[in-house]
Amino acid sequence: MQSLRLISKLLFILAFLGCRPGLAQAPGAAPEAADEPPKTPASTETAPGRARAPELGTPDLAREQRWAEQIRDDLLEGDWIELKAGERAFGAILTRPPGAATERAAVILHGMGAHPDWQDIIHPLRTGLPEQGWTTLSIQLPVLGNEAGFADYLPLFDAAASRIDAAVNRLHEDGFKRIVLIGHSLGANMAAWYLGGTNKRPRVSGLVLVSVYQYVPEKPAPATAVPAADAGQPGQTQKSPGTPAAYADVPRLLKKITLPVLDIYGSRDFEPVMRAAPARRARAAGGYRQVEVEGADHFFTGMQDTLLRQVRGWLYARFVREESTTP
Repeated sequence: MQSLRLISKLLFILAFLGCRPGLAQAPGAAPEAADEPPKTPASTETAPGRARAPELGTPDLAREQRWAEQIRDDLLEGDWIELKAGERAFGAILTRPPGAATERAAVILHGMGAHPDWQDIIHPLRTGLPEQGWTTLSIQLPVLGNEAGFADYLPLFDAAASRIDAAVNRLHEDGFKRIVLIGHSLGANMAAWYLGGTNKRPRVSGLVLVSVYQYVPEKPAPATAVPAADAGQPGQTQKSPGTPAAYADVPRLLKKITLPVLDIYGSRDFEPVMRAAPARRARAAGGYRQVEVEGADHFFTGMQDTLLRQVRGWLYARFVREESTTP
């Protein structure tokens, strides 16, 4: 199990490094030649009876299904449920407090290529917050194959926003009045886009960004046709706007988000996370707090309890204590 976790984490890191040319090169290494002839793409034909691998920019639904089957078999805390965004079904884990129910809930959003019970960040938050009276709904976001980098996920941001919206609506239907979004890495970027970049009017009270990434593309990618069902418009096809910086320009999005925001990251985080921290702080609207956790890396390895304490403390100060002092 430990070796599988290590392999998953290495794949995650390599995918991140792969989204910025040259970032993973050794010091002094010569840059890759830019004028080499393009390689002939591999044939997309598959042997009879074998499933075709999904193209980049298209959610890997088979991978989501494998995650779902694995989680259902191993789930010890919480209930596996299914939600729908448009005509697309997706899975989630609903975890309730052990004691009396409250009207507070958190939507938990995993990072790139992960799932709703990921061992780093996600599982500790989705199971730890209920101990303080918060119901958690950890959802499956759209995923791609292991070879995908951050830029490949940008065309899926609107599909992710539709899933987040479906989760928020489900919690409201269940009677929750205080709902916060908590996202890690790519999930934090998708949460920021949902709140600051879409035309949705979400009934959300707060936002927690854990190691939110700042991606600056070399140039916009061409627009591509994507199933509009992934964006909540069944039976249609729409064009993805390519990979505009707007999707992941977190400082710009924060300027539009007037909700209380906790922006937390580690002193040993990925360089793009740390580099953009001053810009996020400068562009944020009111109710924003930024915390750098000394010694923490991108996954808060060995410091999951520290992250949980920080998040619980902020939630208590912003919502629980505030409610108790309101006449």
